[in-house]
Amino acid sequence: MRKLISSILAASVAAGMGVSVFAAVPEAGTVISSTGLTAPAQVVDGDNVSYADKGVTVTLANGSIQMDTVLPNSTIYIPIDEAMMTWTDSAGKTHNISGADLVNSKLFTFKADKKTNSKLVESIELVEEKRVGDSDHTNWIKVKVKDSTTTTDQKFEAEITFKAKKDSLADGSSNNYLDGSQVKSGDTVTLDLTLWINNNVVGNDDNPDTGDRVVMDPESNETNSLIWGDDRAAIKFEANDDASKFYARLSTKSDTEIYATYADPIGADLWFYDFVGNPSIPSTSRATLTLGVPWDEDDDYAPNPENVYIYQLDASGYLTDVTSQFTYSEDETDIAGWSIKTRVLGTYIVSDMELDVEAEEEDGPISSSKPDTDKEIPSTGASDMINAAVTAALASLALGAGAVVAKKRK
Repeated sequence: MRKLISSILAASVAAGMGVSVFAAVPEAGTVISSTGLTAPAQVVDGDNVSYADKGVTVTLANGSIQMDTVLPNSTIYIPIDEAMMTWTDSAGKTHNISGADLVNSKLFTFKADKKTNSKLVESIELVEEKRVGDSDHTNWIKVKVKDSTTTTDQKFEAEITFKAKKDSLADGSSNNYLDGSQVKSGDTVTLDLTLWINNNVVGNDDNPDTGDRVVMDPESNETNSLIWGDDRAAIKFEANDDASKFYARLSTKSDTEIYATYADPIGADLWFYDFVGNPSIPSTSRATLTLGVPWDEDDDYAPNPENVYIYQLDASGYLTDVTSQFTYSEDETDIAGWSIKTRVLGTYIVSDMELDVEAEEEDGPISSSKPDTDKEIPSTGASDMINAAVTAALASLALGAGAVVAKKRK
């Protein structure tokens, strides 16, 4: 089977970057060059922002594309240029093929085969006639990267294939491919995709925004600190020998179910501090965690920070009142707020009113990770045989007993 190696796709992407595509020893029907592109094309995100402009290294080669480093929970759009592209076979004859042909389901099939670390990527799909941001392109290969708390580079590999469904006809106006492309059924256009996936790394005294997917790389045997957002939270700790990295994302997104269950019935306001994954701190002693004051003191309604309640959400979905474990201060830590000594960053909720968590504990957790023990146990067949045997034995005993009674009555 002859292959049309995907420098067609790679060159489409490379055109906007000044990258040329060549093949050393071409076979008949193999793409070795691509020209005639009318518009630059770059790999972009969902807002049509170039990944190169985002600091991601995009490397293009003949029939392959590599990106280093891509954040988890990213969406990647690889453009398929609609313009005509040319390719030359081993006999030196020039042919044409179009991106419009590649995305035409009557002419080509599309397949994405995940090769390495398949669980890192949610999906790879062909997207047609979709404008991404203000881009002029409408045909894309869309790659959706899953969210992850990884602290090390993870390599993902896939092969993306367009396969011709039928032969092209002879050159001429009746050709079923554009501009007389010489294509045989089974010919393929392939793209090897490699992604290096990791979260951004921050270090001592850094200041990531809330929501940022970051990994902290502490300085061993040193005092380390990290402040999230505009003084929303902070940690300080003495790192141990050979201190390991840890996932350090702080989410302040509200949990609507907790709000509806605990806050809405009494009109309470809640502020959330979710250290995603509840990481352990590589410290010689317990770290100091400070939950910063989340409201503006100049607001018309600003609670007294010394009169709030603090709750911790556990993995089973239960809230525990931990107010007494925190101490409020405006100047004893890096930021003003409520501090606690801990080795693990948990999930905390600050409330301006006391919540009725005991009543909810009687009804069960908000979202439990415990197995559902109320489900009916499925039959395996063995229990049915035992039940049948018991029933038959009881029936036999009953008949025997009836016969004895009958004899006595005679």
